[in-house]
Amino acid sequence: MLTSARRRKALSLSELAEHCGSSVGKLKHIFGGKMIPSEELLISLATSLDLPLAELLDLHRELYAALRAGTSRIG
Repeated sequence: MLTSARRRKALSLSELAEHCGSSVGKLKHIFGGKMIPSEELLISLATSLDLPLAELLDLHRELYAALRAGTSRIG
């Protein structure tokens, strides 16, 4: 979802990181399902990618559950 939304907006990972006040490395971990973003970063991502915050919160819960279960990927 995040990668396709970023591509729809024609943003590089570096540009998105700049929009969100984050680092490329952190976004790579989040997009790869290896890191749970903060609520602040979720809001920034939703705003930057024109996504409903509710969708990102659902993704956040899914990622948290996957990481707790010991899997490295969501979906």
